[in-house]
Amino acid sequence: MLRNGVHCLYAHLYLLLVGWYIRVLFVLRCGLRPLFLFFFWMLFALAFYPGLMSADSLFQWQQAHTHQYADHQPIIHTFFIYLATRLYDSPFVIVFIQIVILSILIGYISVRLLELKVHKVFVLTFILISTFLPINGIFSVTLWKDVLYGDAILALTVWLLNFYYTNGKVLEEKKGWLIAGSLIFFNAFFAS
Repeated sequence: MLRNGVHCLYAHLYLLLVGWYIRVLFVLRCGLRPLFLFFFWMLFALAFYPGLMSADSLFQWQQAHTHQYADHQPIIHTFFIYLATRLYDSPFVIVFIQIVILSILIGYISVRLLELKVHKVFVLTFILISTFLPINGIFSVTLWKDVLYGDAILALTVWLLNFYYTNGKVLEEKKGWLIAGSLIFFNAFFAS
């Protein structure tokens, strides 16, 4: 059983990072590009409402509701389930959040590719493949830690590419260190 203070610390840290991440990437960088992905993947969410769950998903769901935690899955993902169900007590809210995060990531990648002068045809092909590849739709509606871990790996990979193409200038500002630290944090905790 975890102490209340540690639980609150993780919860506040998570909300701070996720809130910051969504505002910065979606509003400032991506604009409306992720909406196409979002609406298409919401069709998967409606088809598999309230979401696809395995035995591990059900076990984490139970932990988030009974507050009797085990170390079979990453505790931070269980906290994520707990926090998400404060908004609405259904697996659908987690699916919705996963779709939003993946849509933002793909939208951000497309913006970054255009900034790197990649031809628009290739960027459009990337978006279409990302959208219509069935595994992405199924993956986004499945309540596994692997979904957010995959998103965290993708975000870290994009950040590392930004680091490479800017010759390390992304670390000249404090926000660069914050982004790097938060991405490494989430990769470490979702993987454990």
